[in-house]
Amino acid sequence: MELCFVVYGFSCYSQRGSLGCCRDLSSVSVTITITITMSSDSIPENENLILLGCGSVSIDLLATVAAYPKPDEKIRSTSFKVEGGGNAANALTCAARLGLKPRLISKVADDTHGRAIIDELQADGVDTSFIVVSEEGTSPFTYIIVDSQTKSRTCIHTPGFPKLMPAELPESTLFSALSGAGIVFLDGRLHETALVVAHEVWAGATTIPKALVSMVLRLPKVKFVIVTLGKDGCIMLERSVDEGASREEADVDILLESLEMKRNRSTYMPTCISSPVTKLQAEGIGTVCGRLYVGTAENIPPSELIDTTGAGDAFAGAVLYALSANFSRENMLCFAATVAAAKCRALGARSGLPHHTDPRLESFMQLGREREKMATMWNSLCVANGTLFNSSSPLLPLRFNSNSNLRFRRATITSMCVPENDVVVIGYGMTTVDFLATVDSFPKPDDKVRTTSFKVQGGGNAGNALTCAARLGLKPKLISKVGDDSQGHAILNELQRDAVDTSFVLVSKGGSSAFSYVLIDNQTKTRTSIYTPAHPPMMPDDQSQSTLLSAFNEARLVYFDGLTTDTALFIAQEAARNKIPILVEAESPKEGLDELLKLADFAVCSARFPKAWTHASSIPSALVSMLLRLPNIKFAIVTLGEDGCLMLERSANEDADTEEKDIDCFFESLYERKDDSLAVPTCISSGVKKFRANGRGTVCGRFFLGTAERIPDGELIDTTGAGDAFIGAILYAICTNMEPEKMLPFAAQVAAAKCRALGARTGLPYLTDPRLAAYLC
Repeated sequence: MELCFVVYGFSCYSQRGSLGCCRDLSSVSVTITITITMSSDSIPENENLILLGCGSVSIDLLATVAAYPKPDEKIRSTSFKVEGGGNAANALTCAARLGLKPRLISKVADDTHGRAIIDELQADGVDTSFIVVSEEGTSPFTYIIVDSQTKSRTCIHTPGFPKLMPAELPESTLFSALSGAGIVFLDGRLHETALVVAHEVWAGATTIPKALVSMVLRLPKVKFVIVTLGKDGCIMLERSVDEGASREEADVDILLESLEMKRNRSTYMPTCISSPVTKLQAEGIGTVCGRLYVGTAENIPPSELIDTTGAGDAFAGAVLYALSANFSRENMLCFAATVAAAKCRALGARSGLPHHTDPRLESFMQLGREREKMATMWNSLCVANGTLFNSSSPLLPLRFNSNSNLRFRRATITSMCVPENDVVVIGYGMTTVDFLATVDSFPKPDDKVRTTSFKVQGGGNAGNALTCAARLGLKPKLISKVGDDSQGHAILNELQRDAVDTSFVLVSKGGSSAFSYVLIDNQTKTRTSIYTPAHPPMMPDDQSQSTLLSAFNEARLVYFDGLTTDTALFIAQEAARNKIPILVEAESPKEGLDELLKLADFAVCSARFPKAWTHASSIPSALVSMLLRLPNIKFAIVTLGEDGCLMLERSANEDADTEEKDIDCFFESLYERKDDSLAVPTCISSGVKKFRANGRGTVCGRFFLGTAERIPDGELIDTTGAGDAFIGAILYAICTNMEPEKMLPFAAQVAAAKCRALGARTGLPYLTDPRLAAYLC
């Protein structure tokens, strides 16, 4: 056997029939090719040469865009294509087309993507009989943004789950796969399984304990080395300066086995088992004097395990703290495991990181001399950072009585603005599947990044807004169109579970459903959406007049998301003829939207729409211009994200004595009245006035400034669909005749609840949510 080349980016070691690794290697690209040298008479003809590959397979979703999206932007793809991908699968497909006989070791799920991956490989002559198919889970896929201008290709990869493990590749299967193989190709993505394959053809991989001895010998200044093993805990080798001739000598692998046997597997809390100072011998490497430690991880209940992203970083941060606080080595490892476990109970790398006052850490916090040393250090930090601490006991944990757990008390709502039974609202517009991909940071053009979490959920402006309305107690009906595909069925099933009437949603045979790929930046919390529309689109003749009359039966309000104007205008005209009030959402100016707005009774706009549509110099002036151009509009709202919203309501009580105000100046006076100390949503309103916009005209009405909830950074998860949640709450408020002073804070509170969970729908509250009780009269 002969190793041809190695492009390295990690160090891995096998351990007596199992595998261990120093760090999470998933983000490291490694390619290893191993050639099995044969006698000349055993080399097969080229057309029969067998190649064995082990590595990644995926589905590539290729979305072409006019220009690469900016963070927090919403754009539409200009074309879309689905095809197989993955390093190993691509290489073996190429080899097959060049005449080789490739076999592939990998793993997919028994889902639509998984079946497509296997079918495409088989069509190209790749032997897929060694691909493991999981009955549950998801197959890997990569979303690729292709910039039409620069031709850059930006890849966001979502790995499959569950991943391929060595135990799924028994020796008999491996020998069968290797039989007759002339070359083994490992793309380094499935590193644990790849090492099993490599070990069969390239003997000599060492164990983790031997590797630790080697590291300590090669790095004479290192005091200790820790190898983190995820849920299997960690192993640590600490150098000892007290090296005496009488010290006992032990084989490091055998010593590790004896320590492992001492583990108490009945406890779920982190523990640490250590050896005495010993001369640790690694055969063929050398001997080092030191102590070996085995640290266990916390056994987190499945219901509490949310996300392991950044657990290793949390462990490292805790080790830094422990070194500064002079923790014993045993306490250090247990402390670090506890901190990492706390992090794993929340989404993202930082949300779950505990503070030093966390009760879970109390038993590790030492008093006495160690705390005095830390106090000195913290006092110096206070001066440097301008931060105030209690210098007498800077790390004294907050103590809780065992009976003082904080609980939300379910609100008793006895008198509130509840809708009458079976209040029907109609919604027309987009309903999609959202692929929610969380990334550490927004990718640059031509980047290749990996998602830190991934979720599939229903989306689309109309679908989201009506789901919110349903949870608040209304009876929504949706008019839309989906394809007769797996995504279309998923869209309908999710809406039906939330009590949205989908009987007026058309299902196109042979069509494709709309979907959005949403990139969520963990650092900035921005979400960038690339929308791929359904095909074929909904057309006016898809809905007959009799069908619409059936949908409009008992409807109190009709909502249009303003994204597809031709069919929307046809439906809106029928609604107007039936004297049903209309609410239109306006995100950006587009052809046909003007005619739709002329039929509207209410408008809810994005921050960019009013100025772009009216060409006014300010949003307040643009609101005046909108009410002048749209005489049927009763009020127009502009949503401003974390800055709240503005609303101008038309008044019928106009007389000669009504005070006239410049609306921009008046807005400034309202803005000065905001109480920035309040975290909850509020509303500041004017009396009835004549609001003047210079060069445009005057409107008689009331002006409102609504604030948003100030969400703590640790609670803000995802703003996707916050505007849809706001509109769903406005639909409820209109149907229950809620006063504007309550309507705007209520809608802001609903939107804030949504932002505390991933996706457009997960966090949408129900009417019984205690956070809404204060707004329900």
